[in-house]
Amino acid sequence: MAEPVIPVQADPPLVRGPVADPLADHGPSPGEAAASFAETSGLGSLAGDLRELADDAQTLVEAELAYQSARAAYAWNRGRGIAIWLIVAAMAVFFTAIALVLGLLLALVPYVGVWGALGIVAAGLASLAVFALLRALGKFKRMRMTLLAKNPIQPPADLVPAPLPEAPAP
Repeated sequence: MAEPVIPVQADPPLVRGPVADPLADHGPSPGEAAASFAETSGLGSLAGDLRELADDAQTLVEAELAYQSARAAYAWNRGRGIAIWLIVAAMAVFFTAIALVLGLLLALVPYVGVWGALGIVAAGLASLAVFALLRALGKFKRMRMTLLAKNPIQPPADLVPAPLPEAPAP
């Protein structure tokens, strides 16, 4: 049997597309091209530059508002979950404190009687409340002094720690 003959295809032409006519018009002159570029790019007039600047500023403001809105929505959603868990934790601490007070009352009754146990526990809780209130008031006063100071960068004199004493020379 003879081998089949495979037809050979000719190479595609090297020039793809129309051939430019050397005598044809080659477009606008360099001066016309520069004027056209200035008009289309906005470089030709101050009003065009200002219009572009205003458009860019508006785009920037819109993007910033969208970004801050997204941040606020994220913080709100996360903050709501955090607040729920803080409420659960506060309730657990509250009921733990009630159990502690009740246990303390029951433990003191055999030693000092019912009224003595109530008096001791009430005095202890009242002293804790007074201590916490005084601490909160002190911190509030310091914060207020700092915020109302003429130079808020420098803290009030009572908040600046005293310098450490010099170490003796060996």
